[in-house]
Amino acid sequence: MSKPVIEISPRGGGSPLPALNILSSLKNGASYHEQRDCRHPLGIYNISVARICDKVAKCADKLEAYWQVSGSPDSVDNLDATQGEMIDYLELAMYAAAEHVDDLEEIAKTFYNSDREAASSADVRLFKKAIKPLRDEISNFANTIKHAHGRLRLYQTDFYQDVSGIRVLGFFVEGWADGGIAPHRVLHSGGKTVLSLHHFFGMCLPMLGKCRRLWRNS
Repeated sequence: MSKPVIEISPRGGGSPLPALNILSSLKNGASYHEQRDCRHPLGIYNISVARICDKVAKCADKLEAYWQVSGSPDSVDNLDATQGEMIDYLELAMYAAAEHVDDLEEIAKTFYNSDREAASSADVRLFKKAIKPLRDEISNFANTIKHAHGRLRLYQTDFYQDVSGIRVLGFFVEGWADGGIAPHRVLHSGGKTVLSLHHFFGMCLPMLGKCRRLWRNS
């Protein structure tokens, strides 16, 4: 299965985020953000992207710290603390990713004089339809955690081949099944009982590049 790829120029030119290039070159008067008393579309986008990157980076730092302490039998207290911090940042990264989709819709609205005009626009409806898969994939997790007491739980397993082994870390969202706690039936259906942390990072960051065009006539 192929994974999403974001291309970054080795010479540092341009941005791997097409939306950033579009919003950076908006002409004066192209949006109604001042009339609507809100940030410039580029400001909304920059803050939203920075929030995702910050939370994912901090979660990755905690994952690295986990690998460093997990192999030591004398580091039980440090391991528990690191796991707790990792879960916290994983949850914050999910919220940031879900909010990014909301921010994209807010950016689209700034190109209209009112919410009513935006709601009646065929372009806005097409845009929402295009980003719906992203919303469904991320927001289902965030909403379950926030509104249905779906606590995040880490899961660790070891794989061995001959004498060498590798430790893999994943997570699941709690649900209630057969009278007890288990991976959430809906979120972890289709064989996705445990999700890899690396898969989650690979889902959050490439999503920034999937939303290629915020406004067709920018």
